Amino acid sequence: MKKFVISIGLGILLFSLMTCSFQNKLAAQESRVDIFFEVEKIVFLGDSITKEGTREGGYIWLLQRYLQELYPDRQFELVNTGISGNQSVQMRKRFQDDVLSENPDLLFINVGVNDVWHAFFDFEEQKNYPEGNLPAGNSLEQYRIDLTEMVGLARENNIEVILLAPTPIRENLDSQENQRLVNYIAVMKAIAAENNCLFVNLNQPFHDIIKTYQKYAGTTQKILTRDGVHPNQFGYRVIAYTILKDLGISEDRLQNLRVEDCVGLCEN
Repeated sequence: MKKFVISIGLGILLFSLMTCSFQNKLAAQESRVDIFFEVEKIVFLGDSITKEGTREGGYIWLLQRYLQELYPDRQFELVNTGISGNQSVQMRKRFQDDVLSENPDLLFINVGVNDVWHAFFDFEEQKNYPEGNLPAGNSLEQYRIDLTEMVGLARENNIEVILLAPTPIRENLDSQENQRLVNYIAVMKAIAAENNCLFVNLNQPFHDIIKTYQKYAGTTQKILTRDGVHPNQFGYRVIAYTILKDLGISEDRLQNLRVEDCVGLCEN
C-alpha cells in the first residue's frame, strides 16, 4: 500500500513538473517580442567574415532573402560594414562613421576572431606562434573595454544591439586559439547580459557540427570553412539559421526556408 501511495505521489510530482515546464516554455514563446518589428535598417559590424557576408551565399546575403520570405510585406535595408582583419579596437574607432552615421534600427556586432588569431599567427611571415604572445593580438581586457563602449554608444542612440559570438579559429577545436577564444566569448556574453542585449552563440553550433563530423569522418577535412576560418556555403547557412532561430523565428518555419542555389562563394 505504501509503495502504491509513493508511486502515485511520484507520478503527480513528475506530471506537475512536466506541466510547469511546458507552461513556462509556452509563456516564454508567447511573451517573446519579434525583434524585427518596426525594423527597417540593419547594420552589420565585423571583420572579413562579415565583409564576405554579402557575397552570394554569405550570411548577410542569406538573411536578406530569408527576411524577404518571412516578412513578404516588409522592406529591409542591410548595410555591411565589415573590414578584413579588424579587431575590436579598429571597430570602436570607426563606430561613429560606420555605424552611428547610418542611424540603424538594429546592429549586429561580430568580433573576436582576429583579436585572438593575430596573437598566434604572423601574417607577414606566414608563421604560427603556439604561445600566442604576438603583439598584433588584442588583450581580453581591451576587448572588453572596446565592446562595452560600442554597445553603450549604440544603446545611447536607441539602436538595438545583437552580439554574435566569434566562430572557431581553424577547425581544430582543441587548439590553443580556440581555448583562448572561449574567454572572449564569455566576456561578450557577460556584456550582453549587463546591457540587456541579445547574445547569439555562433561558436556552439560550429563546435557541435565539426565535432560530430570529425567523429565519423576524421579531422583532416574542413566542413564549415574554406580555409579553417572563413565560412563556406555550409558555414554561412549555419550562421544565418542560428541567428534567426535565436531571435525567435520558429524552427518549423526555418526548416522550410529556401533560397535559390548560388554560385561563386557557394562553390567553396
